[in-house]
Amino acid sequence: MTDQARTVDPYSLTAEQATTKLADMTKAYNATKKSDDPISDRYADNKGRLDRLFNGDAKERGHFEEALKAKIEADPTEAAFTGEIGEVPSSELRHQSELASYLKSQGHPEEVVREALTTKDAPISQELHNQLKTWKAKALTNEDWTKAYLAGSVEHRLQMESAIIALMHPIAEDVA
Repeated sequence: MTDQARTVDPYSLTAEQATTKLADMTKAYNATKKSDDPISDRYADNKGRLDRLFNGDAKERGHFEEALKAKIEADPTEAAFTGEIGEVPSSELRHQSELASYLKSQGHPEEVVREALTTKDAPISQELHNQLKTWKAKALTNEDWTKAYLAGSVEHRLQMESAIIALMHPIAEDVA
C-alpha cells in the first residue's frame, strides 16, 4: 500500500471514487492470494512454464508432478472424481477413479458418485441402514419393479445402485 493510499480520507471520496478504490484494493489483494490448487498457482501466470511443460522439459515436468501430487494428497476424493490421479497412483486411488468414471458413465448424479467415493469416512445411522435394506428387499420382491430392473430400466438401475452405495457405508455407533 502506498503512502498516498494510506493518507486518503475515505469520507472525502465520491461513490465512484470509492468503488474504483475498492476494486483496485481487491485486485491487489487477490493478486497476492494463492489458490487451493497448486497446479493453478504454478501455471496461472504462465511465465513460459506451460510452453516448457508441453515441449517436454524434464525439470518442468518434475515441478508439474510435484504440484499434482500435492493436489491429490490435499483431496483424494476430488482427484478420483475428476480423474486427475497422476501417472502412478496408488491402487486405492486408481480403483476410486475407475469407480467414479463408471458411476458417471451410468448416469449417476455427482452427489451419488462423491458419496460412493467417501463411504469409509461417512457412517450412516442404523435406522437409515435398516430402511434401505427394507426398501431393497421390497423392491426385489415386487414383480413389476424387478421386471423393469432386469429389463434394463435406467431409473430402476440407478435406484438400486444408489441404495447399494448407501448400504456400503459403515453403520454409525450410537453414542448414548
